[in-house]
Amino acid sequence: MGTVSINGQTFSGDNIRVEGNKVYVDGVEVIRSPDIAKAVEIRITGSAMNVFTDKVVNCDDVKGDVHAGVVNCGDVEGNVHGGVVNCGDVGGRVN
Repeated sequence: MGTVSINGQTFSGDNIRVEGNKVYVDGVEVIRSPDIAKAVEIRITGSAMNVFTDKVVNCDDVKGDVHAGVVNCGDVEGNVHGGVVNCGDVGGRVN
Protein backbone atom coordinates (compact mmCIF):
# COMPACT_ATOMS: atom_id res chain seq x y z
CA MET A 1 0.00 0.00 0.00
CA GLY A 2 1.25 3.48 -0.83
CA THR A 3 0.70 6.80 0.87
CA VAL A 4 0.46 10.04 -1.12
CA SER A 5 0.98 13.46 0.44
CA ILE A 6 -0.16 16.57 -1.40
CA ASN A 7 -0.31 20.01 0.20
CA GLY A 8 -0.26 18.58 3.71
CA GLN A 9 -3.04 16.03 3.18
CA THR A 10 -2.20 12.32 3.24
CA PHE A 11 -4.11 9.41 1.69
CA SER A 12 -3.34 5.68 1.53
CA GLY A 13 -4.16 3.07 -1.12
CA ASP A 14 -2.78 0.81 -3.81
CA ASN A 15 -3.68 2.80 -6.94
CA ILE A 16 -2.97 6.52 -6.95
CA ARG A 17 -4.06 8.83 -9.78
CA VAL A 18 -3.65 12.60 -9.93
CA GLU A 19 -5.51 14.30 -12.77
CA GLY A 20 -5.78 18.05 -13.03
CA ASN A 21 -7.19 19.24 -9.71
CA LYS A 22 -8.35 15.81 -8.46
CA VAL A 23 -6.71 12.98 -6.55
CA TYR A 24 -8.11 9.44 -6.77
CA VAL A 25 -7.07 6.62 -4.47
CA ASP A 26 -8.26 3.14 -5.41
CA GLY A 27 -10.74 4.67 -7.85
CA VAL A 28 -12.37 7.02 -5.34
CA GLU A 29 -11.98 10.78 -5.59
CA VAL A 30 -10.50 11.83 -2.24
CA ILE A 31 -9.76 15.49 -2.88
CA ARG A 32 -10.47 18.22 -5.39
CA SER A 33 -8.58 21.48 -5.13
CA PRO A 34 -7.16 24.07 -7.52
CA ASP A 35 -3.89 23.80 -5.58
CA ILE A 36 -3.37 20.25 -6.88
CA ALA A 37 -3.24 21.44 -10.48
CA LYS A 38 -0.42 23.78 -9.42
CA ALA A 39 1.50 21.12 -7.45
CA VAL A 40 4.91 20.51 -8.95
CA GLU A 41 5.79 17.42 -6.94
CA ILE A 42 3.93 14.47 -5.51
CA ARG A 43 5.58 12.29 -2.86
CA ILE A 44 4.48 8.68 -2.51
CA THR A 45 5.88 6.43 0.20
CA GLY A 46 5.37 2.72 0.71
CA SER A 47 4.75 0.31 -2.15
CA ALA A 48 1.95 1.55 -4.36
CA MET A 49 0.52 -0.76 -7.01
CA ASN A 50 0.11 1.86 -9.76
CA VAL A 51 0.83 5.59 -10.03
CA PHE A 52 -0.64 7.83 -12.76
CA THR A 53 -0.10 11.60 -13.06
CA ASP A 54 1.24 14.20 -15.46
CA LYS A 55 3.29 15.79 -12.69
CA VAL A 56 6.65 15.05 -11.06
CA VAL A 57 6.39 11.98 -8.85
CA ASN A 58 8.91 10.84 -6.25
CA CYS A 59 8.15 7.41 -4.88
CA ASP A 60 9.54 4.32 -3.24
CA ASP A 61 9.10 0.92 -4.93
CA VAL A 62 6.03 0.42 -7.13
CA LYS A 63 4.55 -3.03 -7.66
CA GLY A 64 2.75 -2.10 -10.89
CA ASP A 65 3.15 0.71 -13.43
CA VAL A 66 4.19 4.35 -13.18
CA HIS A 67 3.03 7.00 -15.66
CA ALA A 68 4.20 10.54 -14.84
CA GLY A 69 5.73 13.64 -16.35
CA VAL A 70 8.93 13.01 -14.40
CA VAL A 71 9.51 9.72 -12.56
CA ASN A 72 11.93 9.41 -9.63
CA CYS A 73 11.32 5.99 -8.07
CA GLY A 74 12.93 3.00 -6.48
CA ASP A 75 12.32 -0.33 -8.17
CA VAL A 76 9.28 -0.69 -10.44
CA GLU A 77 7.91 -4.16 -11.13
CA GLY A 78 5.80 -3.03 -14.10
CA ASN A 79 6.28 -0.47 -16.88
CA VAL A 80 7.49 3.12 -16.56
CA HIS A 81 6.32 5.92 -18.83
CA GLY A 82 7.63 9.44 -18.32
CA GLY A 83 9.32 12.39 -19.92
CA VAL A 84 12.30 11.92 -17.60
CA VAL A 85 12.83 8.60 -15.81
CA ASN A 86 15.15 7.95 -12.87
CA CYS A 87 14.43 4.54 -11.34
CA GLY A 88 16.06 1.51 -9.82
CA ASP A 89 15.33 -1.83 -11.46
CA VAL A 90 12.36 -1.89 -13.87
CA GLY A 91 10.62 -5.19 -14.52
CA GLY A 92 8.78 -4.02 -17.64
CA ARG A 93 9.47 -1.46 -20.33
CA VAL A 94 10.63 2.14 -20.04
CA ASN A 95 9.04 4.61 -22.48
